[in-house]
Amino acid sequence: MNETKRMTHDVETLLGNPKRAIIVMAVPLAISLFVQNLNNLVDVVWVVGLGADAMCAVGLIYPLYSTLTGLGTGIGIGASSAIARRLGRGEKELADRTAAQTILLIFLVAIIVTPIFVLLVRPLLLYSGTDTTLQYGLDFGYPLTACSIVTLMLGVITGLLRSEGAAKRSMIVLVTCAVLNIIFDPLLIYTAGLGTAGAAWATILATSISLIIAFYWYLVKKDLYIDLNLKHLKFSRPLQKDIMVVGFPQSLELSIMAIMNIFMNAYIMNVGGSDAMAVYSSVWKLNYMLLIPAQAIAAAIVPVCAAAYGMKRFDRIGAGYYYSLKITIAVMTVISVAVFLFADQTTMMFAYSGNMQRLQPDMVDLLRICCVYLVFMSWIFISSSLLQSLGKGMLAMTSSLLRNLLILGIFAYASTFGYIGALWWGLAYGEIIGSIGMGLLSLAVLHSIMIHKDSVMKDEDHD
Repeated sequence: MNETKRMTHDVETLLGNPKRAIIVMAVPLAISLFVQNLNNLVDVVWVVGLGADAMCAVGLIYPLYSTLTGLGTGIGIGASSAIARRLGRGEKELADRTAAQTILLIFLVAIIVTPIFVLLVRPLLLYSGTDTTLQYGLDFGYPLTACSIVTLMLGVITGLLRSEGAAKRSMIVLVTCAVLNIIFDPLLIYTAGLGTAGAAWATILATSISLIIAFYWYLVKKDLYIDLNLKHLKFSRPLQKDIMVVGFPQSLELSIMAIMNIFMNAYIMNVGGSDAMAVYSSVWKLNYMLLIPAQAIAAAIVPVCAAAYGMKRFDRIGAGYYYSLKITIAVMTVISVAVFLFADQTTMMFAYSGNMQRLQPDMVDLLRICCVYLVFMSWIFISSSLLQSLGKGMLAMTSSLLRNLLILGIFAYASTFGYIGALWWGLAYGEIIGSIGMGLLSLAVLHSIMIHKDSVMKDEDHD
C-alpha cells in the first residue's frame, strides 16, 4: 500500500522538468527566506532600542545560534537529498523510513549538543565581549541554547517537506514562525520587560508553534506523499548513513562558518570595539536578506538535482545547474547595484535610536563594500547545493573549510593595520577568491560526471 500511494502534484513537479521544478520551488522558498530574514532584521531593530551594548551581545551569541541552525539545516539537507534520490528511483517505502530516521537522528543530536552549548555561552561572551555586554548576552544565550531542540527540528522538518517538492508547505511553516516572532518580540522585550531574554523566548515560542503545524500535516492530516510513521523510528544504520553522507558534512560546513565568525568577532572587537561589532552584526543580517534569491534557488537545486541523479538523468542535472547559475547572477547583479546606490536609505532602519544614528555612516561604508562581492557569494550557494545533491557533502564541506580559513587568515592579517576598514576589505577579497574557487570546483565535478556517466550509472545499479 505504501508503494502505491498516489504521487502528489509536488512530487510530479520534482521529477519533471528541472528548470520548471527549480523555479516552482524557489519562489515559495524565497518568500519564506524573505520573511525569515525580515524577522531577523526586526529582531535587530527591537534590540537596537536597548542600546549598542545589547546589540553587540546579541551579535556575539549569534554564532552559537547559527551553529544550531546549521546543524538542523544540514541534517535537513542531508535528508532532502537522500529522500529525493529514493523518490527518483521509485523507492517510496525507503523514502518514508529515511524521513522517520531523520526525526530520530535530530533528537539524538539535541541530547548531545544542548548541554554543551549551554556551557559555551559564558566563555564565549568572556572571550569576545566586555563587562557591559555580559549580562545582555547571558540573558539572550541561555534560553536559546537550552531549548535547542526547536531550532534543530525546524531545519529538519523544512528539509523533509522540500524533499518531496512541498516548498509551499515549507514556506507556510517558516513564514508562520517569522510572523509570530515579529509579534512576540516587542511584547516580550518591552511590554513584559524581559530585554534580550525576551528576544530569545520570542524565537523559541514562534518556532514551537510553527512545528506543531508541520507535525499536524504529517501525523494527523496525513496528506503529504511521505508517510512519517512512528513504527520506522527503530534505528537503521544504513539509512542513517544515507542521511549523514550529506547531512554531516553540511552541518559541519555551516557550523564551521559560525565558529569562524566567533574568531572574526574577536578581531572586530579588538580593532573597533562594540561599535564596530554592532555595525557588523546589523549589516551582515542585511546581507543575508540580499542573498535570498541565491539561497532560495540553491535550496531548490538539492532535491531537484538529487531526484534527477536518482533517475540517472544527468542531462537534467547540468540543465538545472547552469539555469540556476544564470538566473542567480543576473538577479544578484541588479540587487547589488541598487543597494550600492541606495545604501544610505537601506541602513536607516538601524538608525532610529540616537545611540545608533552616529554609526550609520559606518554601516553605509560596510554595506557598499559588501555589494562588491555579493554576486560572487551567490556562486557559493549554487555550487555547494550541486555537490550536496550528488551526495558529495564531504567535498562541499572541505572546500568551505578552506574558503573560511582563507578569509580568517586575511582577516587576521588585516587586523594588524589597526583600521576597521582594512577588515571589511579583507572580508571582501577573501569572499571573492573563495567563491571563484568553489565555483570552479563545482564545474569540474559536473564535467566529470557528464564524461563518466556510464560508469556512474553502473555504480548506482550496483548500489
